[in-house]
Amino acid sequence: MAILGADLRPVAASPVAVSEAAGLVLAQDLRAEAPHPPHDVARGEGFAVSSAETAGASPYGPIQLLAEPSWVEAGDAIPAGCDAVLPPDCVDLAGLSIIGEAVPRQGVRARGEDMSAGALAARAGEPLTPAHLAAARLFGLTT
Repeated sequence: MAILGADLRPVAASPVAVSEAAGLVLAQDLRAEAPHPPHDVARGEGFAVSSAETAGASPYGPIQLLAEPSWVEAGDAIPAGCDAVLPPDCVDLAGLSIIGEAVPRQGVRARGEDMSAGALAARAGEPLTPAHLAAARLFGLTT
């Protein structure tokens, strides 16, 4: 595919490092090859839990735990069997109990929530903006 140069003559497309591509014209569509995020991730820090296991928990009716729940930071993958992230103050580690209720998906960014596989980030012929370059980096592209 050819693009037009400043003098309006076709110019052959060539690979350019993403870090050097701002303002250049995209030779082909920029699409997500995979969903982003690629799996459920934490929106913030806290304890990953199964929301069903927290039903009814409160400081006056704590739910005892058999083991300490997994701690997650923003962007961490949600462990298997968990569907929510409780804030730190909803877990009493000293008493090994949950003192706050969670609802499904609380504190969780779902797989593909930002962009689904195949989603169009930029069209061929568009000048590349910083947002396009950020998407290219997100997709793991270097050129």
